[in-house]
Amino acid sequence: MSAKEIDQENLPWYYRLVLRLPRLSMEGFSEVFQGIFWVLFLPLLIVCSFFLDLFLFLFLPGPVNFIAVSAITLVVFIIFVKTQLEKFINAWNAMIKKGPAEWNIDKTLQGYIELLQQKKKCADKS
Repeated sequence: MSAKEIDQENLPWYYRLVLRLPRLSMEGFSEVFQGIFWVLFLPLLIVCSFFLDLFLFLFLPGPVNFIAVSAITLVVFIIFVKTQLEKFINAWNAMIKKGPAEWNIDKTLQGYIELLQQKKKCADKS
């Protein structure tokens, strides 16, 4: 059985619907900012969402509180699902396009020997 690339047109309708939702593109930002986003901002957003849900659930009347809490939770869940789905599709397609790894031991060994020789020459000059 051979693996195929994931094509967005062949996905079920609910996956295509999630992928069409707009998102904040992080590709233009530096890796440091992306790390800060994933490590600090996103967990902080989830914690704040929890406390906002708790506040709305306790202080809004009747079924309005349930609708508000459900809407906020659904938005956070959709953002999470969209991000994870895009990351999975990109990783899968990157692995499939690249194909199996090429194990050229002779070429690797020759490069390693040259590197050791260069290191020895530098050590001899010092």
